[in-house]
Amino acid sequence: MTDPTVSSSSKMQSNPRPRSDPPLLRLLLLPTSISIVFVLRYMVGTSFFVAALASVPFMVVFAIAPWWARQSLASFDRDLVRLLAGKGKDSILARYGRAVGMRCFAPSALVLERRGLVMAELGRHDRAREAYRQAIEESGSLVNATLAVRLGYGHACFELSDDKNAIEAYRAVLATGEALPGVQERLDEALARAAT
Repeated sequence: MTDPTVSSSSKMQSNPRPRSDPPLLRLLLLPTSISIVFVLRYMVGTSFFVAALASVPFMVVFAIAPWWARQSLASFDRDLVRLLAGKGKDSILARYGRAVGMRCFAPSALVLERRGLVMAELGRHDRAREAYRQAIEESGSLVNATLAVRLGYGHACFELSDDKNAIEAYRAVLATGEALPGVQERLDEALARAAT
């Protein structure tokens, strides 16, 4: 039996998962292929076979987009770890740019999380904070965001002396029960800075 005093919104907030939205680019592929068939058939006057054949690449990309996104995301994550371990920070932004499948077809919360990480590693904390803030919006709230997004947002806010948001993010990280080094110390420092 469920407790009537527990609202459905509080149940939702206790489940930290990014929303898996269908990427807009993928959703546009089918209407684009239909439009191509229409234009080629009725405006240009080509045969239906030729018009349909012209739309096949769009349908193929639509079909393989989820697989492409997963592969691109996994490949980017592997390469990012390798670049960071090998002191290749200057190549991170270029690698992010080459992750076409991830940027075009992966859920936006995951793409924004990766963008925030890249910007943070490059020392562009204002851009990292913005990317993490957008990832939080995509997730619905700070409580629903992944641990990586909460932590990254907290670090970016901390580096920019945005103590109010850093405190909120660090508290959300600590609420997960994960023992992460330096989080409590940064929270304490942000609290001390905010008190002055």
